Amino acid sequence: MKRSIFLVPLLAAFATPAFAQSFNDVIRFSQENPQSTARSVGMGNAMGAVGGDMSTLSSNPAGIGLYRSSEFSISTGLNVPITRSTYLGKRNNDFTIRGSFGGTGGVFSFHSGLEKENGLLALNFGLAFNKLQDYTQRSTVQANNSTSSYLDALAEQANALGLTPDNFKGGDEAFGRNNWEILSAWRAYLIDPEGHRDAQGKLTQFTHFITKLTDGEAVRQTQRFASRGHLSEFDMSAGFNFSNVFYGGATLGIQVLDYRHDRKYTEESLMQKDYGFSSMTYMESTQISGYGVNLKLGVIYRPIDFFRVGFSFHTPTAMQVESKGTLNVESHFLSGDVRNGKSNSPEGRTSYSMTTPMRLQGSAAITFGHVAMLAAEYTYSLYPLASLGTGTDYEAANDVIRNQLRPTHGVGVGAELVARQVAFRLGGGFQTSPYTERLFDPYGQRYYFSAGLGYSGAHFSADVAYRQMVQRGEYALYTFRNTDYQVDRRITSNLILATLAFRF
Repeated sequence: MKRSIFLVPLLAAFATPAFAQSFNDVIRFSQENPQSTARSVGMGNAMGAVGGDMSTLSSNPAGIGLYRSSEFSISTGLNVPITRSTYLGKRNNDFTIRGSFGGTGGVFSFHSGLEKENGLLALNFGLAFNKLQDYTQRSTVQANNSTSSYLDALAEQANALGLTPDNFKGGDEAFGRNNWEILSAWRAYLIDPEGHRDAQGKLTQFTHFITKLTDGEAVRQTQRFASRGHLSEFDMSAGFNFSNVFYGGATLGIQVLDYRHDRKYTEESLMQKDYGFSSMTYMESTQISGYGVNLKLGVIYRPIDFFRVGFSFHTPTAMQVESKGTLNVESHFLSGDVRNGKSNSPEGRTSYSMTTPMRLQGSAAITFGHVAMLAAEYTYSLYPLASLGTGTDYEAANDVIRNQLRPTHGVGVGAELVARQVAFRLGGGFQTSPYTERLFDPYGQRYYFSAGLGYSGAHFSADVAYRQMVQRGEYALYTFRNTDYQVDRRITSNLILATLAFRF
């Protein structure tokens, strides 16, 4: 069995609120799919050694040194993620459509003004807003299950933790000392105490919890999930051009995180009966926001006219994050003293720090006059050096990060062919998974391909690009009797992006 205890969307075994942070936050909120410019997207984001593009402010800031004039650009488009989820052999597809603002920015170029070819030729400065990740997604999981229920997992966990009905006494303060999912099940009459009973059937000594389901009762399980939000970065960059051979630059990046999701999990009894349990619904709403800062340093070296190489170093992003959310539970019964149950949690808040992985990037580009270009980029991300929070509350998560995550390798390639003032582009790439085999892999390996088209005039350019990115993942809906009820997920993100740029 994989270590699902660290990734159960509904059952947070070692966290009080359902929306509590886990080591997966470090991965989810540090993976990047930049949407800065259509030219960069069309070339597989392999722009580190190419330069002269607004996207390089957040990848290799030395690229700002290749600008020969000042420029303002803006990018916008459409994102269509399609999610395929497979659970207990049943496949469900879902999708959503959302507008996507890729970014905007300006570069201000200051040349020496002299007819010289050696020495410091230009100092350039840039300000940009670049979207690094879009969290828009919708998914549906549904299947009939005759072997277990999520309620079985809750009762099993309550028994494993040694809980008794006395643990659940009190008002909202009880949420501060209990697992929210278990407490909500108790308040909605979904789990019952069991033990020794007298001749009249009255419970005299508690021994364990049971569910409202009868033995062998089948249920229809449905989970609907919808997320939205973005990870974006404000970049303040400066770079130089030395003899048209050596370019250098630095970027101070301020990241903005805005992530929200709503999860609705339902179980409905499939047994023909006129008494007992009918259905229950868990509704979780979570909002995560944060701010962070990082520094990027980069160089580009062009030893000969048609070849250049680049290198950049990205410090970890030091981020402060706040998570808040609620959990509401409803239950319905066909008979008995209670026909409907309900539990509404207070709004919970958690603040914590997060440090994302350090990154190293290497790149190269070959030009064929003004007719064609080939480019490649490699990114090495050191996930084992990331961290989540401080103190004993985060020891388990940070132990997993240090010992169970691994560095990732990302490769992007791109090609551009220019005919008169029209450019044709192709690109593609992949990134390996940060998870070892012992862990579930919710944000795992991904690969993509892209294509683009562009027009460039003396003072104006227009570009459009399409990118399809596929990321596979897996997670446990819940775990019962050492069996993970696993969901396999495939997200296919389709991005159409357009960029307008004005040079002056």
